[in-house]
Amino acid sequence: MSIMGKKNWSSWLKECKQFLEHCFLSKKQDSPQFSPPTIVVDAKEVKTIVVVEDNALLRKRYVDILTSFQYDVFEANNNTEAIHFFKTFDKEVHLLITNIERKDGNGFELLANLHAYLPYYIPVFLISAQLEHYKEKINEAENFIGVKSLFTRPKPLTVDLFLRGVRGSMSSPIPWFPTSSYLTQLEKANTMNKNDFPSIMLVDDESNMIRLYEKMLFGLPYNVFTFKEGYSALEFLGSSPIQIDLIITNIKMPLVDGYDLLRRTHEFINYPISALVITALFTPDLKHNYMSRNYELVTLVDVLSKPIDYFTFHQAICNALPIKASSWMN
Repeated sequence: MSIMGKKNWSSWLKECKQFLEHCFLSKKQDSPQFSPPTIVVDAKEVKTIVVVEDNALLRKRYVDILTSFQYDVFEANNNTEAIHFFKTFDKEVHLLITNIERKDGNGFELLANLHAYLPYYIPVFLISAQLEHYKEKINEAENFIGVKSLFTRPKPLTVDLFLRGVRGSMSSPIPWFPTSSYLTQLEKANTMNKNDFPSIMLVDDESNMIRLYEKMLFGLPYNVFTFKEGYSALEFLGSSPIQIDLIITNIKMPLVDGYDLLRRTHEFINYPISALVITALFTPDLKHNYMSRNYELVTLVDVLSKPIDYFTFHQAICNALPIKASSWMN
């Protein structure tokens, strides 16, 4: 973030520190009015932060501090409010600040379901008075799909620790998930026509998995078609003029399962096609069994385990579509 007016920096930072020391360490309910020197920030560089905290006074203090630094801040009292926000907000969120203990659940439950509402990874700043008690769960949360990085600080916080936590959380070297703006840049760079994009068929009877795959592919140059079971996918293959380049399917589904889908695909098409299987039933033996079978026109490239992370998912697609996908992914 570009901050103008360096002459005021020292006095302004001192004023911020005094304010936060009072807010976080004082037991008084009446916080002083905080009016730091004006900061001029390029609108393009403004970061969006979501604060989830059920302590209204503490939440307000977080929000006041962040808005004074020209962050665009949205607040939520509980998981339900936070989930509603993520479902309806159509811009990129750069940081989630959350506590752990809440009446309607806890911060870990919110983190575990981020992937269902966001099409990109997001850094998380976790604040709690009982971090030592949650060490094991924190380690698990670092691997949740959708959590880009996890930064923790104990309560209470001083100004230095809070602001370092905010800035440190957003400085992770892991790349963001692609967004729709990425597609625009890609089209300009490669002069690609949408008809030239690889076509991917997603087949899974679990709606949440379909949503996750769609969000993982959001903003990328693929034509995506989704189906909740194998029978409708086969009907599409037999009736559509669109040539599918890759089938990504679950195994256990009603009517026509993943195995039957791959086994019968050659009855509906006359061109070669690649496939990936992603299943919660994964075992090395199951993978060997599926990979060793003959599916006629279908080449099964890999069998992967649920849940699957963003990078494994896209690497598998590149392996399955070595010409069309790798040419722009690399």
